[in-house]
Amino acid sequence: MYKEEFYYEADYISIKSCRERIKELSLKFNFYNIFIENIEISIGELFTNIIKHGQKDLVERKDIKITVFIDENRFEMSFEYQGDIPTEDRILEVNRVKEIEHVEELSESGRGIYIINKLMDKLSFEKIGNIAKAVIIKFL
Repeated sequence: MYKEEFYYEADYISIKSCRERIKELSLKFNFYNIFIENIEISIGELFTNIIKHGQKDLVERKDIKITVFIDENRFEMSFEYQGDIPTEDRILEVNRVKEIEHVEELSESGRGIYIINKLMDKLSFEKIGNIAKAVIIKFL
């Protein structure tokens, strides 16, 4: 079992650093193919959504706390940040369109959640006070 917490600035440059860190873990824990096929894209989409839609300009703190948990059965990554999460209606709306053939059929604002739902086994959001949390899970 492996668990680590680290922090990134909520900017687009940090996405590459975060992906590289998880890539190294995928090599160390032998799930590199799953990283390349599913996790790498999901990290970029979720990180981008947090910056673009979750934090906006109204947030004081622009950092993201990331917690990674890996065991023999799953990879789990949580993103905690000051800001907003998608509304339940928006998540349900995007989840209802899982049967569409092409991602282009979605509006731009729903593509990230749609892509993550397709690539990961679980995506969840919660908000307590002004702290938002997004979690992605991929079974190994």
